[in-house]
Amino acid sequence: MAQAITKVTNFGSNYGGIQIVEVNAPLNITHYERPETPPNPCSDIPFQPNEHFIDPGCDGNDTLLHRICAKLSRPAGRVALVGLGGVGKSQVAIEYCYNIIAQSSDTWVFWVHANTGDRIRQDFEKIAEHAKLRGRKDPDVDILKLVRNWLVSPKSGKWLLVFDNFDDPTVFSDPSTQHIKEQTINSNHGYISDPSTFLPTNKNGSILVTSRYKSAAEQLVDEDDVIRIEPMRSILAQSLLRRRLGEDFNAESSPNDTNYIAELAEALEYMPLALVHAAAYIRKRKPQYSVQQYLEDYRSSNRRKANILSEKTANTRRLRDASNSIIITWNISFEHISRMRHTAADLLSLLSFFDRQGIPAELVRSRAITAVGSEYSDQPGETKKTPYGPNDEEIFRNDVLMLKDYSFITPTKNSDTFEMHSLVQLATQVWLEEQNKVEKWRNQYIVNLAVGFPERPYDYWSRCQALFPHAKSAVMHRPNVNDPDILKAWALLLLNAATFSWRRGDAEETVQLSELSMKARAELFGGDHPETLDSMEVMACGKGLQRDWNQAIKLSQYVVDTRSASLGADHQDTMVSMNNLATVYQSQEQWETAKVLLREVIRVSTGKMDNDADNYEITLRTAKANLALIHNKLGEWEEAERLQKQVMEILTEKKVMKHPTVVLNMTNLAGTYYQQGRWDEAKDLQEKAVKLSKELLGETHDRTLTVTSNLALTLSNLGNLLEAESLQIHVLAARRKNLGDRHPNTLGSISNLALVYMHQQNWSKALPLLEEVVPASKEILGPTHLNTLTFQSNEAFTLKGLKRWNEAATLYDQIITSYTALDLSKPRLVAQSNLASIYTLCGHLTQAESLQAQVLEESETVFGKEHPDTLTNMNNLAFTWNELGRWEEAERLLWECAMKRQRMLGAQHPETVETLAMLEEWQRLRERGKKEKGKEKKKDGVLREWGRKVFKGGSG
Repeated sequence: MAQAITKVTNFGSNYGGIQIVEVNAPLNITHYERPETPPNPCSDIPFQPNEHFIDPGCDGNDTLLHRICAKLSRPAGRVALVGLGGVGKSQVAIEYCYNIIAQSSDTWVFWVHANTGDRIRQDFEKIAEHAKLRGRKDPDVDILKLVRNWLVSPKSGKWLLVFDNFDDPTVFSDPSTQHIKEQTINSNHGYISDPSTFLPTNKNGSILVTSRYKSAAEQLVDEDDVIRIEPMRSILAQSLLRRRLGEDFNAESSPNDTNYIAELAEALEYMPLALVHAAAYIRKRKPQYSVQQYLEDYRSSNRRKANILSEKTANTRRLRDASNSIIITWNISFEHISRMRHTAADLLSLLSFFDRQGIPAELVRSRAITAVGSEYSDQPGETKKTPYGPNDEEIFRNDVLMLKDYSFITPTKNSDTFEMHSLVQLATQVWLEEQNKVEKWRNQYIVNLAVGFPERPYDYWSRCQALFPHAKSAVMHRPNVNDPDILKAWALLLLNAATFSWRRGDAEETVQLSELSMKARAELFGGDHPETLDSMEVMACGKGLQRDWNQAIKLSQYVVDTRSASLGADHQDTMVSMNNLATVYQSQEQWETAKVLLREVIRVSTGKMDNDADNYEITLRTAKANLALIHNKLGEWEEAERLQKQVMEILTEKKVMKHPTVVLNMTNLAGTYYQQGRWDEAKDLQEKAVKLSKELLGETHDRTLTVTSNLALTLSNLGNLLEAESLQIHVLAARRKNLGDRHPNTLGSISNLALVYMHQQNWSKALPLLEEVVPASKEILGPTHLNTLTFQSNEAFTLKGLKRWNEAATLYDQIITSYTALDLSKPRLVAQSNLASIYTLCGHLTQAESLQAQVLEESETVFGKEHPDTLTNMNNLAFTWNELGRWEEAERLLWECAMKRQRMLGAQHPETVETLAMLEEWQRLRERGKKEKGKEKKKDGVLREWGRKVFKGGSG
């Protein structure tokens, strides 16, 4: 080290012998601060109190503020509020701070903006200034350490430190905190590992953290002290909206807006920042603008929705550089995720296009286009690989964890599906649009769904149910024709979704989805291409569900003709289309036309079975099953049973014993036994069908519930009314839970339970159920829907059972008018037969006889002379003649009825047995001359006969 050189200068006597010493070396100058009086505790909250504050966790006497207070009242307490940006974390922290100030004037309250290193340092400098900390003005002082040392010392007293918006743990890599990083950062990950180097721990102090990112918050507080903030409950969100809208929008001055408050709160998913933004948007445009207008604009399109939510509005309780737009607020989080973990950002991008609920994990694991020949493929015919290495599953789990910690997704308990807020999805798509990546992730979503959605709904029913909402969401994401591979995948997805929709009986969705698929395929391949025809065929099925028979036949016939011309009349695809055409005629009750088509399918398919069984086997048994249903409808039980048994034999030969098709055919065969009154055989088969359906589809699958309901109807006929009631109650409860109270199948179950009570003659229990189901069915299905009219028929019969004959007759008149307008002869004749029974009960025998004679004559034409329904009407007319004293005519007609029933239904059928017994009783009574007792017996017989007729009308 260089030595200091000292020089002494003498100035002589004139200066009194003074010597000046010169030292050539560095000088250390120390500045001593003037002592300051320690200030009294104060607060430094950069926001005003919120007069509109509503505790988002309010639940009775328990509030979120109470929970925070309880945790922070402990010595050295720490709490983190975690949740989506805009969910109200900082607002809760502001309210808590003002509560502390009001309750404890001797407590310091400090607010630190923790979103950047610079902001942390600036706010710590403010703390030092407020506390007049000695050394704070030294430019070389470590301000973070200075403040920390003061906070941990007894001199500080009581204090609360809010560490707000600590969303990005890499903030400690900021140059302004580099000297802290060197002491505290884990070099492998760049995350702080020991925040105690500047965040103090003192029994007199507490720390409240707010963060969008749970993993970041857990670096500052224990996991048990993390409180997740969720969107508000509906009633609280509505209250916040009303407060923010102000007095100009109260119930008296704006009654219409009051009605729309709940709808707006729900549309904005109860997100506080979005609610506040909407209120500001509306107030800015008053009085020409209203809540209703906002809702209409918001719902008009996603583009309009994004524009509304992106508009800037003022908010004095947010940082000046913090947007009041929830779209822009979340964009900040998206950028954080993209920088920290780009694969998590990719996952979020893909998730944003699905329906917000029940997103299957298996469909979002792959984030590479699998369609061949697209612009995303490396080469035509090859598939681009995912960017992941061998640890794909671990990467996926970590991606999910990050999105979960940011509150952007919520995994289900078993983590196989996710849920999201639709606003998060919209914001993500806006963010993607800014990066020109919308098309990339939309295409990935379409391909993943198209690959995952099953082509055969019955084989994968539960999977189709889970994926159907996501397929519906794809409707609004039609690809451009310039990307044919993606458009082809989109058309396939919509076709499979339409097929599932058809199988579950949803006419509107079947037509919509299949028509979109058909148009896309016509654009890609042409109108006569086989794939276009596939979509057209499903559309025809949808038209059939809508009862638009002309269109259904026109489309189906076009498919048959086109396939026959291009593929050949005996091609398997032609046979399938012919089978489908037959079902359209079958639905119209054009039995003979349907029979001709089905017999041709059976003839061709049977001839092809030897050489091409794999392709024609399904077509053959489907045609036989459909032909059997026609024979069943016509009362040709033996032929129906023969065909249904053949179908079961084919299934057995192919060893198809555990398949939903087996359940369907067992149910059909049981129905044939049921119609013949072979209740025990029907019951045995139905019990097997229920067991198999439970095994294959699950106990609460709707097909299982249908088979169970059919079993209950059979048990009712066997007199097992308590067991039947128990089963119908079970089916109804399951459908209420699975489908909701107002689903058509649920309404059918309500009616079926009423049928059990009708069998029990418990009219007072049956009527309330029918009074519930009839108006609901009118609203949901329409007043002239067949189910609605069936429910009304059962209600009318129940009113008759309660001896409310005038009401029953009035209702039957309405039902008959409706059936006449619809040109539905068969159910009209049943209703007329039951109306005639009321005339008999009221003593209007001539009127009853006239109507029954008309019904019998028409039944012979409509049903056939030996159809069971015709024989029922014959039976009823015989009883009325007997009441009129036309005994010989009555006995001859009843004898004719008994013989035909014995021939058609069998000697052991309950209706045959009952008719013969009654005929024998008439003869016995007349021989003894006991006509009065005979009349009473005859009336009982009439009621039983009509009652059974209505019970047949129940739907399963």
